[in-house]
Amino acid sequence: MVSLLLVWSFLGLNGPLASAARGAESVGVGVLLPLTGPMALFGKAAKQSYELAMDQINDQGGIQGKPLRFLFADTKSQAPRGKQLAVDWITQGKVVALAGGMDPPVASALAEVSVAHAFPLVIHASMTDQRAIVADDPGPDHDKRPECPVFRISPAMEESMVVFEGFLSRVVRPQSMAILYEDSPFGADAMAQLEQIAKRLGIHDPYGVVFASDTTSIIHAWDQVRSRGFDLIVMVSSTHSAERLVLGSMSRNVNPKLFVGIGRGFNHPRFMENVGKAGEKLMTVTVWHPDIPHMADQNYAHLFLERTHTESQVDGAQAYATAWVIKDGLERAVSFAREDIINALVKTELMTVIGPVTFSRQGDQVNQNPGTIYLAQWLGNKRWIVWPQNLASRGYVYPVDWIQERR
Repeated sequence: MVSLLLVWSFLGLNGPLASAARGAESVGVGVLLPLTGPMALFGKAAKQSYELAMDQINDQGGIQGKPLRFLFADTKSQAPRGKQLAVDWITQGKVVALAGGMDPPVASALAEVSVAHAFPLVIHASMTDQRAIVADDPGPDHDKRPECPVFRISPAMEESMVVFEGFLSRVVRPQSMAILYEDSPFGADAMAQLEQIAKRLGIHDPYGVVFASDTTSIIHAWDQVRSRGFDLIVMVSSTHSAERLVLGSMSRNVNPKLFVGIGRGFNHPRFMENVGKAGEKLMTVTVWHPDIPHMADQNYAHLFLERTHTESQVDGAQAYATAWVIKDGLERAVSFAREDIINALVKTELMTVIGPVTFSRQGDQVNQNPGTIYLAQWLGNKRWIVWPQNLASRGYVYPVDWIQERR
């Protein structure tokens, strides 16, 4: 059995936390995040955002008069570890719900546990279309079956590409396309969706190159595409490989009409600090930006900066939204029994820092929040929303002469 590595935000809470699910002095929710390992930077921002929301919720009276306590466990980006941690929490009765699941394999493992135990789980940041989150054929007895206990805040990969495809079809109109994607479930899923987009755009043979995270593999990937003269190059990375990708493209003088990055690594606040002029005018796909009107109204970005002295990022915003979704569900639940919490979450209709959250069927996906996607562009060391146009904070720059730009 994996021992629980609990990172608690308060001291001296062992008693209340241990009995939260039994209705003692507080209500416990287990949050599984990568707090060490390759995703630690993003996991830390998510943890800090859960803590910020928790303090605000408790300042407002908690959950039905009881303090909300988030318990944090480090998955280390390891699916078996995350799965065992979740099972331990559930079987020991320590929590009434689970959240987290940033890495696609971990999110899939948590979803399996959730379904097996009919235990509420809110996944806040995994776009990959994992089978564990996909509904089975409901069959004739659908109305008699319990609700699926897995809920996902972040949009599915297919949904996340809609706005991007619209920009490509209306503005870029590429005749050729290369896709450099990381060797991971996230990379493979993005590649599959981008191939479908390419076909709809009339590009019948998009050029795909898979890469490992090391610099040698990335440089080799660029050597395969740099002399082919692609109109559009899309880079897919969910980690800091994003920075090595962009720097590699500059070192190899790759010059398409447009570079686009998909994945959290391209949207991190310190991205430009680490890549310099190599990242200028790069476009990214994102689910959150502090300048979107309904997001800015909630003042999350300012509060996060004031509290942590660092800028927030997408994972933090999604975690913050998830905390309030869980609070809303627990408040509306008839009791803290798992089936009552699941039934309450199904009926979620809540405006959050990432926009409205509701759960519905999206194709084969159940309890999926549709979400809203934006295109951003790094201009002058700042990330601006450039698409859709009605929400743009600045006009887009296209096409780009990358050789001239990076001199």
